[in-house]
Amino acid sequence: MRLQGFVSGANARSLWGDRFPFPELADKVAQYLDDVRLQKDVGKEAVGKYLQVIGTRMFCISWTTKLLRAEEKKEASKVLELERTLKERDGVIVNMIEKMDKEEEVTKLQDQIRALQEQIMSSKMRCWKCFR
Repeated sequence: MRLQGFVSGANARSLWGDRFPFPELADKVAQYLDDVRLQKDVGKEAVGKYLQVIGTRMFCISWTTKLLRAEEKKEASKVLELERTLKERDGVIVNMIEKMDKEEEVTKLQDQIRALQEQIMSSKMRCWKCFR
């Protein structure tokens, strides 16, 4: 939701609603007698300058907020990229461990085959000796 502008069709009590009764609010709240006297004493020009200062401050706050949001988005994208990289690395590590386990299993099987071949050869040698 944007905080600038008005929302059409919103509740009349909402400050962001396009039906909010700003004139009635100004008549009830902003017409405090001491405020009217102060405005007459300092003049319209001073009030205008004061409102310019307030407007400028609000603009600066808004701009700083936008910059901070942009910085937060950059940081969030960096975090997402790092998480993606970590997941990829974890996947590679898991694959390598599985491959190593398979290689170890193959090596064990090869060792067993050699041992069986040696047993067969020794058995053949014994048989040859028996028939001689």
